[in-house]
Amino acid sequence: MKSEQKDQTEFSITTNCFDCIFYDGNNCEANRLSVMESKQRIIETEPHRLYGICNLKRNNEWSNAEEANRLEIAKKDIMPLFGIALFDTDEKESKIFQTIDKIIDIDYPSDKVKVIISTKCKERSEQLLVASQERIKSKFHHSYIDFHFYEDNLEEEYQAFNKLNKATYLVKLNHDGFIPSDMFLMINDLVNEQLEKAAVFKLPNNGSIIMKNLVSSSYLEYNNYDMMVEDLCKKAAEKNLYYEIKEIN
Repeated sequence: MKSEQKDQTEFSITTNCFDCIFYDGNNCEANRLSVMESKQRIIETEPHRLYGICNLKRNNEWSNAEEANRLEIAKKDIMPLFGIALFDTDEKESKIFQTIDKIIDIDYPSDKVKVIISTKCKERSEQLLVASQERIKSKFHHSYIDFHFYEDNLEEEYQAFNKLNKATYLVKLNHDGFIPSDMFLMINDLVNEQLEKAAVFKLPNNGSIIMKNLVSSSYLEYNNYDMMVEDLCKKAAEKNLYYEIKEIN
């Protein structure tokens, strides 16, 4: 797997560390201050104040503040939620079952992933129902299948993505899609360890991973998901929010 970073972004919001349970007045238990320093995001010290939002900040009122593994709990809390919409082709030949295998191989907490399979193909409907109920659900419990036996791509997109409205990132895969097994862990590392801004990921075979808030604010301008993705990729590249994932054979 390769990724290509495109540009840079800036921060305008600030975070005070003084009342965070992971901060002792000089150091951060999560080792974020060294990353902040490398990115020139430390405004002042003693106590530290930072550019940007620190999503790991927790105070003494947090319900897990006294737990021995509180940092591990906090890091699990902030892991992004991923909503996958897998769209079948209406052609006789389909690679959707191979793509389902790739989804099952994804290494990520099962409660942080939801999968929707959308198909118009009546001939594969029973097989896909079995794949959804017996295979995907065995790993990612929040998984469903939608049947769309009519020609309306806009309605199909709406129905699929509407079921994923709690996701942090929306993932679109076609029947022949490709997604690396460590893709979601890579994104979590980018945003929560390296503290990068990552909004748009282009996947092979017209696949994509995009922040849901960005989709919500953009889709109505296009009423076509693929057209929206194409334009958002260009805009995100200008602001260092874009990554391109390449398939390695």
